[in-house]
Amino acid sequence: MFKRLLGVSLVVSNLLAFQVKNCDSGEVQLNLNAVGDFNVSEGNFTTTKGLINSPEGGGYFKVKPKDINTSYALQVGGDVYITGDIIYKGKLKADKPTLDIETSKTITETNGDQTLEIKVKLSQKLDDDVTFKFQTKEGSGDDGALEDEDYKKVDDTFTIKAGETETTIKITIKGDDTFEYDDKFTAVISDPSDNASIGDDTCKITIDNDDDKPTIKVKDDVSAKEDTDPDFEVDLSAAAGVPVTFHIKMSHDTTDDNDFEGDSPLDADFTIDKGDTSKKVKVDVKDDDDDEDDENYYFEITDADNATIDDDNKKKKGTIEDNDGGGWGLSDKNLKTDIHTLDDALFKIMKLRGVEFHWKKKGWSKHQKYGVIAQELQRVYPEMVIKRKDGYLQVNYQALIAPLIESVKSLKRENDKLKKDLNNLNQRVMKLEKLLQKR
Repeated sequence: MFKRLLGVSLVVSNLLAFQVKNCDSGEVQLNLNAVGDFNVSEGNFTTTKGLINSPEGGGYFKVKPKDINTSYALQVGGDVYITGDIIYKGKLKADKPTLDIETSKTITETNGDQTLEIKVKLSQKLDDDVTFKFQTKEGSGDDGALEDEDYKKVDDTFTIKAGETETTIKITIKGDDTFEYDDKFTAVISDPSDNASIGDDTCKITIDNDDDKPTIKVKDDVSAKEDTDPDFEVDLSAAAGVPVTFHIKMSHDTTDDNDFEGDSPLDADFTIDKGDTSKKVKVDVKDDDDDEDDENYYFEITDADNATIDDDNKKKKGTIEDNDGGGWGLSDKNLKTDIHTLDDALFKIMKLRGVEFHWKKKGWSKHQKYGVIAQELQRVYPEMVIKRKDGYLQVNYQALIAPLIESVKSLKRENDKLKKDLNNLNQRVMKLEKLLQKR
């Protein structure tokens, strides 16, 4: 008996059973007894493999349905000698159902703990329970959320009961009152039971920060001798959960660039580390030999990241105290040897002049000054005078203290002797007066 299908002549005889085998890929292998060449139409299937050319009888080919879980019809065409109907109707079994986790979740942080719920869904109901593993994983980088600090770790096996298609998993989100980046971490599902497979396996979780940035300020004005490099303290109102960077720019009042060394006057960025509340910033002051008035400059925060600038305390004054008119000196007896009291101190001091004067050099102090003439001192105490790089002579005024002390003591001894002699003279005068009165 001959039939025509889609304009193709077929020779058909007795019935033949098609053997349909389910495959995980969704493919179906059809085995049949046939002689000759044949193929599969483009109807409900896409041909993936054909091995048909067996004149001695038998062969197979594979087809892949375009839609699973729907009825299908297999149409065989060509001049084929087969036994059975040319149409086989059946229903293909679907792949395993998939487990899918929500792909993203966002929650806003509070000062206390709260619960984040994440759903895991099954693509279709099953007659048996479906199990899977659920794990939280820390984030990385500055915005990475940390276990036990930002959330409580979850690492367990969960179940979707038979006949159900979803379950909800709860994660505890920990709260704080610290400004920080929006924290990020993930939750991952894996290791499904044999009756299911994994689809979307990762949920990206964001904890939005709800805390205000701390304020940043310069703590105090700073005054220091010019032989000391002062520290300005920059403070935060509260520790931050992220690094706080700020920019310092110095400006002159009565100073100029020659009063500083190294990177000063500053125009640079600095960082207060995560969890810290302050940073000391050093100013590199030049210790010169010039006798000058105390000088002022300004230390200012001009920009900040992850903090708000306190406008009332962003700028403070620095003072360089001149130290060329005297000051502290190391003088411990335990550090000295060959100690001798000065001789002829008064004689040498009497060769010096104490003078008042004004400096000629531009930029130096304009106030009335007091001291000695270096050339005169050099003739008496040459070790107290040195020549500077610019050729001018400089005096060690501290060294003058010792001969001045001995000079005062020498004068005191002379004064005491004169007082004693005067007293003796007075006694003699009184005795003479008494003798005269008796006559």
